[in-house]
Amino acid sequence: MTYEEALTQAQERGFAETPPTLDVSGLDSAHKLAILAKTAFGVDFDFEEISYEGIEHVSLQDLQYAAELGYAVKLLAIAKLEKKLGIRCSSTAEFVFEDCVVPKDALLDERGRGMKVALTTLNGGRIGIAAQALGIAQACLYEAVKYARTRVQFGQPIGTFQAIQNKIADMAVGIEAARTLVYRAALYKDLGKDYVQAGAMAKLLASEVCSKAANHAVQVFGGYGYCQDYPAERFLRDAKITEIYEGTSEIHRLVIARSLVN
Repeated sequence: MTYEEALTQAQERGFAETPPTLDVSGLDSAHKLAILAKTAFGVDFDFEEISYEGIEHVSLQDLQYAAELGYAVKLLAIAKLEKKLGIRCSSTAEFVFEDCVVPKDALLDERGRGMKVALTTLNGGRIGIAAQALGIAQACLYEAVKYARTRVQFGQPIGTFQAIQNKIADMAVGIEAARTLVYRAALYKDLGKDYVQAGAMAKLLASEVCSKAANHAVQVFGGYGYCQDYPAERFLRDAKITEIYEGTSEIHRLVIARSLVN
């Protein structure tokens, strides 16, 4: 693809021509395409080479050269990687968009309806977080039962003690109840039914069951539950976020109540 062809394509997609203050007449084709890739197609120069919208094999050197000319739109930057209590295997970062150019064909739905798109995404995402919470809770039960069978105190496994049995029983009942709601919400979504209330119920119950199960698991492990040599402390750290993201428990109670009252 030549520079002229790429520029025509960019203009057809709603981009403006490169600014008149930038003289590209003396540049070779690779450098011209590099500038166009940066300014029109929004390609950042964080990669060794790019292949995007027909612009192939523009090197890092070409893109850096375009930046040195004084015209390089900073499309996206990661400002900060958060240090979190839990789910540390998943990076959480602050994104900064500066002079970000978005083509017309990238618009989701109609202009001005972004909130609807975001809320629809949340409704489906809540089922996924509910499933995550259910998985953490199940892991808590599995590890607590395994430890209760093998940890011996006063000459017998601690699983024979009624206080430990009560915690294990509460974990098991809560997990099965949450599993039913999670599966129901997922089924409603698969069938194309209204799943807003079902998803909120599943997320609310599963996340709170998850946190309770994690607390019970730490108690079953005792002092070891507070040590990183055992899995209980990680479960506790990972569990808390399920009550927060994709809507807090307080918000889900509002969603459920309003769906019933209204």
